[in-house]
Amino acid sequence: MKHYIGMGGMHGYMPNFCDVYSTYKNCIEGIACIQDLGKNRKARLKRDGCLELNLRRDGNEYVEIQECDCNEPWIHQDGESKDSWIKEYGEEFGIKTEE
Repeated sequence: MKHYIGMGGMHGYMPNFCDVYSTYKNCIEGIACIQDLGKNRKARLKRDGCLELNLRRDGNEYVEIQECDCNEPWIHQDGESKDSWIKEYGEEFGIKTEE
């Protein structure tokens, strides 16, 4: 199941944030919102899949997007249990939820 991982942080360390998105477009929008990217930086992120940031201004040194096709997209989401993630986002990712 294809999905996109949006993350950002400081080089050489675990990411400061990591979120999973069903589409590349949603991933761009999510990162742009988290990092308050303007039009130009958002366009560069879309084009390149990564962007170097200014630590003082942005609070992170980089943001990037990784494509993944694992069958457990919830493992990439910060602070979500499998059950709560599937209940909240499962339908968007084509995962059937049990009611």
